[in-house]
Order: sequence, then C-alpha cells, then structure tokens
Amino acid sequence: MNRTDALKILGLCDPIDEARIKAAFRGRVKDVHPDINPTSDALLRLMIMARDILLQQSAPASVAHHSPAITDLVITPHQAIHGGEIVCEIPVTLDIIEQDQTVQSLSHLRHVSLCLPKGLRHDEVLELKDGQLCPAQSQPAHTHNFQIKIILDERITIAGNDIWMTVDVTPDILKNGGQTMVETPDGTRSITLQGPVKSGSSLKLAGAGLPARADFKAGDLHLRLTEKEVPGFNAANLLTRFNAQWG
Repeated sequence: MNRTDALKILGLCDPIDEARIKAAFRGRVKDVHPDINPTSDALLRLMIMARDILLQQSAPASVAHHSPAITDLVITPHQAIHGGEIVCEIPVTLDIIEQDQTVQSLSHLRHVSLCLPKGLRHDEVLELKDGQLCPAQSQPAHTHNFQIKIILDERITIAGNDIWMTVDVTPDILKNGGQTMVETPDGTRSITLQGPVKSGSSLKLAGAGLPARADFKAGDLHLRLTEKEVPGFNAANLLTRFNAQWG
C-alpha cells in the first residue's frame, strides 16, 4: 500500500497532519468495527494499515518509529543448545482507538512457527524478520521481538555462555580414575579422570558450552560427576532370575 492508496481509504487529501489522520480514522472505523459488523475485518485491517502509513510519514523522523512488541519465548535447555522448530502464540494488535479519553484495544492471538538458532542465551532478545529469528537491532523496528526464557532442568542448566550437566559415573572410576564415556549435548564423549574423585565434583571442558554466535563468545561445559548406582545381585536373586527366564 502506498501513500495515495492510504489517503483514498481514509477519504483524505493533502495537506494532512496527525490530527486529521486520527479524526478521519475514528470517523470511518465506527462502520467497520468487528463488534458491529463481523464481516468487515479485512476492511478494518486496510484502514489500520493506511492510518499507520500516513502517521509514520507525517511524524518527525526522531519519533516516527514505535517500540516493538516483546513476547517471552519459553524454551528447554535442549532447544537453547540445539535450536529447532517451535510453534508459539503472539498477540497481534489490530488497533488502538482513542475516543473520549477511552482507549479501546482490538487484538487476537496468532500462531507462528519459528526456527530457533543454536546456542540461545537466557534473556536474549531476538527479532522476527522475514520469518526468521535474528538478533534484535539497537533501534526499535516495526516487527515483533522475543525474549528467550530457558526453563530450569534437573540434569542440565544454561548459565550465561556455559552449560552445566549432571552425569553418572561408576563407583570404580570415581575411586580409581580412568577413562569413561559420558553423554554431552554434542553426543557421547570420552573423559579421563585422575582418581580418586569425590561424587559431586565438577570437570570443565573448555569451549564445549554454547557455541559462539552474534556478540556471544563460546562457553564451557561443566560436568557434575555423581556416583552411578550399580545394582547388586546375591546368589538367591541370581537363581530366581535364572529360573524365571529359563525354568
């Protein structure tokens, strides 16, 4: 929609100012308000778009923009590390009408499918631009922003650029040291312990945390080592299990 179209939709002609634009919009919106005419939603959207275009062009450059909406995007530590697809709801404001000092807001929720990049940080703000999430610009834009909120997890935690994980290690490795395999966000990895190591101790793998992205540097992976429970079977239990399977 260009300026000529916007003027035509609101029944205006140059010269115009903010007061004339708002007055024309208020005068015409009564006939297409969804509460009065449920079938006029498309026309209402056109009128809102026309009004916003004219207001933006008529406002001084220093105030021509408005702050973008921000929605909390709640994700798991796994999604923060690996990214992936997520579907969420965002509020879409149809209009705000100022009339007799009363503010009326028309809005609804819209489902959007987002592609999360890898290595998201808690409280990071991302901008939805051309269907993609990217770091928010310093200047407010006519778009929708999301602030990342990573939920707590018993086994894995994101802290800044670092990842903290709890991994189980057999008692003999903790006591005597040696090589063992542990599961990390990047898959199974071999680590070597110089025993003895107490349960609850931590091991840092430098550079194995969240990857470097945008203005964020690569983090570290901290492994909390806990003693793995090894089931024990006495002779009676072994005989019972043998008879149950082969008897």
